[in-house]
Amino acid sequence: MTALPRTSAPAERALVAVGYDTLQSLAGVSVADLMPLHGFGPLDVERIRAALAAAGLPALVRPARELAPPSAGVRSPRTSRESRA
Repeated sequence: MTALPRTSAPAERALVAVGYDTLQSLAGVSVADLMPLHGFGPLDVERIRAALAAAGLPALVRPARELAPPSAGVRSPRTSRESRA
């Protein structure tokens, strides 16, 4: 088992607290699952990605964004005249 890559101390504590204590445990994990962790940021994602690639492990997964059609639930902004009426 490979140790976690170097991340910020708060990020490392957060990873260990939720059960990611080795590099192998991070293989294939969603970025969306990691970003809300305390102290975890884009630099930590890049460091983990690089470590996973160097070890030949599956990369972090970045989920596809689900986009709504442009008109779905979007109201056009009011002009200043409309808002006064």
